[in-house]
Amino acid sequence: MSRFFKTPKPKSFEYVPRFYDPEKEELEERIRRAEARKQGGEAAVKERIREGLRKGSSYNPRYRKMKSDAVLRSNLLLLAIVVILVLLTYLLLTVYLPRIEGLL
Repeated sequence: MSRFFKTPKPKSFEYVPRFYDPEKEELEERIRRAEARKQGGEAAVKERIREGLRKGSSYNPRYRKMKSDAVLRSNLLLLAIVVILVLLTYLLLTVYLPRIEGLL
C-alpha cells in the first residue's frame, strides 16, 4: 500500500555551466600552431599548408591589390554599360517616340 502512494523523486543532473571565450581559444590555437612549426616535421608542413588553404591568399598584399583592381575594373565596366544603355534608350525615345505618336 505504501508503494501505491509513493511519488517518484525528480531526476537530478549535473550541469556545470561553461564560459566560451572565442578569443582565448583562437590564441591557444595560434600558440599550438606556432609550437608545431618550431618543431618542424611532416605534421608542421601539413598544418601550414592546411592553414594557407583555409585562409586563402587574402593576407598577401599583391593579391589584395589585384583583387581590388579587378573589382574596380568590373564596377567601371558595369557603369559604362549602364550609361550606354541609358543613352541608347534616350536616343531611341527621342527619335522614334514622335513617329509612334504620329501613327496613333
